[in-house]
Amino acid sequence: MLIVGCGHIGLVLVRNLMKTMSTAKITVVHSNLEKVKEVTSYGANLIQLNISEYDKLISMLKGFDLAVGLAPGKLGYRTVKACIETGVNMVDGPSITISSDSSSLTSCILDEDVDEAVHPVCKECGGTPPTTA
Repeated sequence: MLIVGCGHIGLVLVRNLMKTMSTAKITVVHSNLEKVKEVTSYGANLIQLNISEYDKLISMLKGFDLAVGLAPGKLGYRTVKACIETGVNMVDGPSITISSDSSSLTSCILDEDVDEAVHPVCKECGGTPPTTA
């Protein structure tokens, strides 16, 4: 399992997953390893990657069967697109619609892509309502 982005929610998610699924192989991708090094104390692995580099994100995703998207705004949108492109199953947090740089057009395009995906992509599954700005 790959967790893309790891702020407060990501840290809680990693801690709880490792506690309840101790044999799970969880990897966290983040641009600043120092900021999220705490996840290694729970047994997760770390990969340093700036996910705005789309080609590198695509290459990295190919090694996983499930991604949890916790990246904000456009980065979250790119992560969903990359998962659809690579065929990686995905659960995405609310990052797409709660960002001020998102638009209803972007959300509609994503809806079409998710509908056409041949593997599960669950978007906007976080705890924050999508109407939050």
